[in-house]
Amino acid sequence: MSGGSSTTSGLPLKDCVEKKHHSPLTTHHSLLTTHPHDYGIDMTRLLIELCMYKNLFYHIKTHKNKNMKRVSILFAATLLCIVFTVQVGHTQNFFKGNASMCKILGDTTFTTAAEVTFLPGQKSNVHTHAAEFIYALTDGTLKVHYTDGKVETFELKMGDSFVAPAERPHWTENPGKKPLKFILVEFNDHPYKDMMMK
Repeated sequence: MSGGSSTTSGLPLKDCVEKKHHSPLTTHHSLLTTHPHDYGIDMTRLLIELCMYKNLFYHIKTHKNKNMKRVSILFAATLLCIVFTVQVGHTQNFFKGNASMCKILGDTTFTTAAEVTFLPGQKSNVHTHAAEFIYALTDGTLKVHYTDGKVETFELKMGDSFVAPAERPHWTENPGKKPLKFILVEFNDHPYKDMMMK
C-alpha cells in the first residue's frame, strides 16, 4: 500500500465507494463502503424489506388458501342442498308424481283429497305422504316397499279407514287381480319433511 492513492483489488477506492448496484427490493451501496455504519443501516433496511415481502407473500398465500377452503365448503353445501331439494321434489308429492291413478276431489292449503285407483299389478312412483286419512272403497291388497328395504302388506276391506302419520319414502303396488280403490286425504300442514326435522 502506498500513500495517496489506495486501491482495492486494483481499483481506486473512490470508484469502489461510488459504485452502486440495484436490487428489485431496494437500491443500496456496494459492500465496499467507507462508512461501516451506513452499510449496517442499509443491510438492516434490506432485511426489514425482505421480512415485509416474506410476510406479504405468506399473507397472500394464506388468504388464498382460506378463500379456496371457503369456496370448496360453499360449493359442497350448495351441491348438498341441490341434491336434497331434487330428492324431496321427486318423492314428496304423491298426487303429482302419480297423477294417472289420482282423481283430485279437493285441494286446499290444509288438505288434498283424491280417489286413488290401483289397477292389478300397477306400481306407483317413489313418494312420501303428509299425515293422511285413508278410506277403502273396495277390497284389495296394498303392498308398500320402503326405500330402506322394509316391506309391508295391507289387506283392505271396503269401508276400512285409518289415520297415519307422515310416511317416509316408498313405492306402492297392487299385487292382486282386481282394481283397488280408496279415498286418500293428506293434511298438508303436517308434511313428511317437517317430521324429519323434529
